[in-house]
Amino acid sequence: MRCGFSLIEMVGVLPILIAVMVVFSAVFYASLDDVPKLQQVAHTNSVLSHMMARLTQDVDAAESLPESAFGQTANEKILLLKIDGGIVAYKIQDDEIIREELASGRNKQEKQSYRWCVPEAKVSFHRWVSSGSAYAVEVRRAVQYHKQNQTEEKLVNRHVLYPGCIAGYREKQ
Repeated sequence: MRCGFSLIEMVGVLPILIAVMVVFSAVFYASLDDVPKLQQVAHTNSVLSHMMARLTQDVDAAESLPESAFGQTANEKILLLKIDGGIVAYKIQDDEIIREELASGRNKQEKQSYRWCVPEAKVSFHRWVSSGSAYAVEVRRAVQYHKQNQTEEKLVNRHVLYPGCIAGYREKQ
């Protein structure tokens, strides 16, 4: 009885083992490279979801969506909300979304400013205007994913938010 492998058997197994390793090396490379990137995409999407929750609260409490206030004009990068007599601005700058109070309202001590760090995110605000005034805001968002000299947009979606105090809006709910 034999209890081992001969040298000839080992020499025969080595090329097969090398071939299997070459085939599976692409899988190992992909998992080492793509998994951290996909985790970053998921984290950025999570932060965007928290920002959207806060924005939804603010829009629900908004009296109107002014076009300009305190020298700032609403556009794709700036959203202005009139809340409790004050103005709240959402600004997209570099890799951050900033919520600022431009004027204080009645509940000054309850309000806070926020900063959301969202690298690789694409966010834009689009006001829906009718008869000269905005009645809703559309928020477009996506997370950019870079893979081998290509950029893809992942987790793309749009939200349309209506201010809570539009005449007749609350009665319909």
